[in-house]
Amino acid sequence: ASLEEDLDCVVAGNPAVDPSHLFWSNALAIATHSLSAEGIREETYQALLRPVSPLALEPVVPHDRRAIFAGVVDRVVPPVQAHSLWRHWQEPRIGWYQGAHQRFIRAPEGRKVLEETLRAADMLPSETAGTPS
Repeated sequence: ASLEEDLDCVVAGNPAVDPSHLFWSNALAIATHSLSAEGIREETYQALLRPVSPLALEPVVPHDRRAIFAGVVDRVVPPVQAHSLWRHWQEPRIGWYQGAHQRFIRAPEGRKVLEETLRAADMLPSETAGTPS
C-alpha cells in the first residue's frame, strides 16, 4: 500500500505490522534472555526492524481502496496489530471476525471487506438489488 503506486487496491489480512513485538512476545524465553545478555533489548530490535514495518511508510493507494480484516482472538498476530494499521491508514474499512488466525478462510466478515474493496477498485461488478454477495 505504500511502495506500489499502481496497485488497484490493498486488503491486509491479519496484518503483522510490528515484527519486533511479535518476535519478542512469541520467542522462547531463552532466545530473548540470550539477546538481552548480549545487550540487545526489545527497543534496539524494534529500531532495527522499523524500516520493514508498514507503520513506517505512508500509504499511496487511495483510502477507499484500502481494507483490513483480522480475527479478534488471533494469537499469532494479535488484534492490536490490525488496529495499529487501521489507525495508520486513516481508518479504512475493516472487518473483524470471531476467530483466530486461520479462521479467516471461512469468515464472512473478511469476504465482505474483500468484496467491498474489490468493487471500490472496479475489480468486481457492482451488486444489483436482490443479488446476494
